[in-house]
Amino acid sequence: CLEEHYMKKYQFHPFIYIGLEGVFGLIFNSILCIIFYFIECENFPDLIIENMCTKDEDDIWRLENAIFAIKQIFDNYIIIILIFFIFLSLVAYNLLGISINKFGGAMARSLIENFRTFIVWIFFLFPWVNDELREDFNYLRLIGLIFILVSLLLYFELFKFEERRMIKRKIKALNKI
Repeated sequence: CLEEHYMKKYQFHPFIYIGLEGVFGLIFNSILCIIFYFIECENFPDLIIENMCTKDEDDIWRLENAIFAIKQIFDNYIIIILIFFIFLSLVAYNLLGISINKFGGAMARSLIENFRTFIVWIFFLFPWVNDELREDFNYLRLIGLIFILVSLLLYFELFKFEERRMIKRKIKALNKI
């Protein structure tokens, strides 16, 4: 809602908004990477080390080692290509989301974001999807997704029950005359 408010108040292009998000994200994550580099994980239980920490070239378990990660990325050109395509897909995704927010509003974006989860789940139910990636149909998941969508529709008042009651009352009143 804040995104919609600022976009309508200041009337700027979605590309500027995406660029500003990127700049602030880069600054924020750079600060976090520097802090996380100095957090060593050797004093934590093994389960936390396996799930949160990585071992660098000096055999030190750190919460994050961005320099080591960048070295690994440039050692394999396939990773660079994949990162480039992920970057392009995220730019397209953010541009679409911000454009929907600017021209359709926060309600439209919220509905589309939640409906996307439903579409992705249905896609992975189809038989042409690889067996390892294919989802099993689950009634509870279907009920949960429908519950989310219906609750969003009710929250944003797309079902205007009171207006329909008023129209029916007016029609009945007109029929009595």
